[in-house]
Amino acid sequence: YRYPVILNIENHCSLEQQNEMARILESILGDQLLKEPLVHAANPRYLPSPEDLKYKVIVRSRKTTKATKPNIIIQSEDDDDPIFDPPSKRMQYNLGELFIFLQNVPYRDYDYAKHNYSSWHSSSLAETRFEKLSRSDPTSLILQTTWRTLRTYPGGFRQDSSNANPVTAWIHGIQMAALNFQNEDDIMPLCYGKFLDNGGCGYVLKPTYLINAHETDYNPLNPKLDLDQAKVLTLTIISAQFLSRSKTDISDIPDPYVMISIQGVPCDQKIQKTKVIENNGLDPIWNEKFSFNIKYSQLALVYFSVYDRDSFTLDDKLAYFCLPLTMMQTGYRHIHLRANNNDLTHSTLFVHVDIQDDDDDDDNITSTRF
Repeated sequence: YRYPVILNIENHCSLEQQNEMARILESILGDQLLKEPLVHAANPRYLPSPEDLKYKVIVRSRKTTKATKPNIIIQSEDDDDPIFDPPSKRMQYNLGELFIFLQNVPYRDYDYAKHNYSSWHSSSLAETRFEKLSRSDPTSLILQTTWRTLRTYPGGFRQDSSNANPVTAWIHGIQMAALNFQNEDDIMPLCYGKFLDNGGCGYVLKPTYLINAHETDYNPLNPKLDLDQAKVLTLTIISAQFLSRSKTDISDIPDPYVMISIQGVPCDQKIQKTKVIENNGLDPIWNEKFSFNIKYSQLALVYFSVYDRDSFTLDDKLAYFCLPLTMMQTGYRHIHLRANNNDLTHSTLFVHVDIQDDDDDDDNITSTRF
């Protein structure tokens, strides 16, 4: 890795084991472990650039000098979920005071955070609480992300390790959206696609209207604000090649169709599908055209999914590809599709891409076949 890795620690250790954890971290990571405060060279209110922290590992956790007994209920990452509200649990002095320079603190409203939190104070929000705040007080969320880091994570009710859609967090400026990577569901491709940008280094620069949200009054729930260059994306789904068969029945020849999903702010979220081609996974041809009006183009992801239609059970996803709209190149393109584990497949999707500025900014979708 080149840019900083943030190691979020959920403490389940006794004091003795916390000491051992600190020793292991230092012995293995050595100079890569950040051991000095996060301070911006020009303005201490802001975090330093990832460029200034290259090859560093930053420990994120709660920090206090208060020691605790091993038998007290441990801290869970679900700090803001009301069903997880245990007694106070803290990291011991050795680990907390030496290595934690991204301090996990409770989330508070903007006025409180502005006067009591520094740039290195970070807060975690459980999925349910984040959803409520994003509806009731999105401005406070967005403004706080301009000078400190926020993190969301799946709610404790997700016993099946399923995932919430991280796009909702990203459009509110949330820097870290935790996902259950062990679950290859329909959500994981959004993460893979989002971070294709910027060379796949793991860091993507926000749009200016999110960086300077205190000046732009950006609100993802207000589609009337003209803060981004609206675009018209026209996709022609021409054909596919060498589609794999469903893992549930490899003897069944696919009946494929393509789903195109635009993920972003609510006014841009749209889904369109091609027709189904019967019994052809080798070289199905659709020749269908779809147009999408996208208001916040810098926040939009384009998600291609190829499914095998099944009359009696749920349709099987055969392959997919997801990428930011800003990375799409125009003209005739072969899209190399990926499997559910994000591995490349032999399957491709042949498309034509056209992207134009949308001066009229009408909210509509059209689809045609020829």
